[in-house]
Amino acid sequence: MYLTPIYKRHTYAHYLTVEQGGKLFKITGKQQAIMSPGVKHLHIKPKKGSILIPPISMGHRYAYLIANGPTSETAKRNALNAASKINFHFFKN
Repeated sequence: MYLTPIYKRHTYAHYLTVEQGGKLFKITGKQQAIMSPGVKHLHIKPKKGSILIPPISMGHRYAYLIANGPTSETAKRNALNAASKINFHFFKN
């Protein structure tokens, strides 16, 4: 008995981290990222006021998005394009 695929889609998942840490003021670009072509899902974990640190382990991924496209290169391009629109803003010390 063999399974036959129902869909053939090229999908890419991209994870977001921060380069510098601090107390989160706001996150911008969520709606622009969701409306980008090929984006199917966006999830952002931290809320306003959370303390974020640069990644030390895989648990320090603060957001991810899933995009698809007709080819694997297009799916990756769609995900990276959408991810570039998301910005984490921190309180100034």
